[in-house]
This record gives sequence, structure tokens and C-alpha cells, in this order.
Amino acid sequence: MRIPAGTTTVLCCAFLAGAACAEEFVYEGKTAAEWAKELKAGTNEKLAKHALSAIGKDSIPALVQLLKDPDAKARAAAVGVLAEMKLEKDSIAVVLPMLKDESYEVRRAAVQLLGRHLDIDPGAAAAVKGALNDRDKAVAEVAEEILATRIKPEEEARQRKRYDRLLADVKASVAEGDLEKARFNLEQARGLGLDDPEAREQLKNMERVIAETVEGKRKDERTLAKGRDVEQQRSKLENQKRQQFDNLVKQCQVMAEKGDIENALRVLREAGRLFPDDERSAELLKRIEAKIRARAKEQNDAPDKDARPRKRAGELDPGEAPPGNF
Repeated sequence: MRIPAGTTTVLCCAFLAGAACAEEFVYEGKTAAEWAKELKAGTNEKLAKHALSAIGKDSIPALVQLLKDPDAKARAAAVGVLAEMKLEKDSIAVVLPMLKDESYEVRRAAVQLLGRHLDIDPGAAAAVKGALNDRDKAVAEVAEEILATRIKPEEEARQRKRYDRLLADVKASVAEGDLEKARFNLEQARGLGLDDPEAREQLKNMERVIAETVEGKRKDERTLAKGRDVEQQRSKLENQKRQQFDNLVKQCQVMAEKGDIENALRVLREAGRLFPDDERSAELLKRIEAKIRARAKEQNDAPDKDARPRKRAGELDPGEAPPGNF
């Protein structure tokens, strides 16, 4: 029974023979090896390619074997069939040596295959780039087309992703105050070489943000330094006033001890003017003033030993003769 060429049905020989046998997938009654011979012969090339593609991965061994065929057209046809299939990484590696094949048709077919499997093997991209220098223009043009449509956009997408990540790191570093790291990440982003208007504007904005942050830090440092100077000057004046206050208090106490109450109170008032709003100083001066006034009161109330007692009316001093009596 002939299976229509438009189908992708693959049958096992066990179903065809009606007996158990090792599984070997066939298409229209022929195995992959047989279709590979058809492909090599070129008598029914279109159907052979379709059949091998329909059989799928089980036709890979036959196609790999065909890659060793002396006929360049057979090798190129085998690579062309493999290019239409979804290959594993190890199968792609088998094709890499074909980039050095003496036939430009084989090399061109190999480049086309690698271009369809860039997402599987990173080495495929490097191989396609190497084909840009192929001695045959037809091979180099295929490589150039793949680079323009597949590799370049993918590389630009990866670069853009890394660029965006670096810019995010720049912003984070600025927010954390690590401007050295911010500058480093900015240079890394610039080094990626993105030259579109958006990238140029973003780099310009980040440079401005870093410059403004640097100036802001310098301004804060100047303000802080000025504040420290003002605070030091204020502290110095405060210490000088406190020392003057203590000296006036001591001077006041010495005057009070000597009985110079009036000057002692004057000096005390002078000390009070130094800290008019300081409750502790005011309380101290208040206690000292109370003591001074108490001392003054004691001095005023004490009897004068050298003073004569007051005479009552008509009383004579001892030895004094009465008036009119001489």
C-alpha cells in the first residue's frame, strides 16, 4: 500500500511484514537508509527529502552517514534535510565540520542549518560569524543574512537587557550613596555601545543625577562643617561666660565675707545678667543673695561695743555736774 506523499505517517515494518522484528520506521515501505540512497541518486529528490523529514530523528543516522559521501551534492542534500529537522545539540555538532567542506554548496547548507538552531547551541552563532569570511561569496551572504535577521537582533536584545540591568544598578548605587560604584556601572553601560537616542538620553540623565548627587553631598558636607564651626564657637562662648559667672560668684562671696554688702549684691546682679534664662543659675544666685542679706541683717543688729549707751532724759553721765552747778 502506498501512503500519500502529503502525509507524515510513519509505519513500523512489523505492521507491514505481519511479524515481530526490530523497530525500524519506514515511509511508503522504505526505510531511512533506503530513502537516503534515493536522495543520493537524485532520481526522486523531492520525495526523498520529504520521506526522511517525515521519518524524523530516526533518519538522522542515515543522513549523517550520507554526510561522508564523496558526492558533494549528496552531502549538501543531507545537510539540507537536517536543516529542516529539529536537532539536538549533539546532532548539530556533527554538522560543524561541514563548514570546512570543499564544496560551497555543503558549506552554505551547513550555515543555513546552524542559523536555524542558534537557540540550541551557542557555538552555532560563532560558527555562522566565522562563515562571514568564507572564500565563497554565496556562503558569506547566507551568513550575513542570518546575522542580520537572527544573531544581531538577539545580541542586541541581550545587550539591552544587560544595559537596563546596569542602569538599575546605577540608580540603586546612587540611592545608597555609593557614587564610586554608580560611576563604574555607568561606564559599563556606556561600554556596551548602544547608540540609539533612548540610550544616549538615559546615559546623559544618569550622568546628571550622579553630578547633582555629588554636588549635593559636597553642599551637605559644607553645611555640616559650618554647623560644627558654629557649634564649637557657641560652646566656646558658653564656657567663657560660665567661667566669668563663677568668677563673679566667688568675688561676690569674698565681698560679703568682708562686709562689703552693697558691692557684693552689685556683683551678684552682674552675674545674673550672664544667664538670665538659666533656672539653675538663677536659683544659685537667689540662695547666695539670701545668705548675703542675712549676714547684712546680723551685722546691723549686733550691738556696738565702743558706742555709749543712750541716756534717758535728764540722766547725767558719771562725773558730770548738774547744770548750773560749777
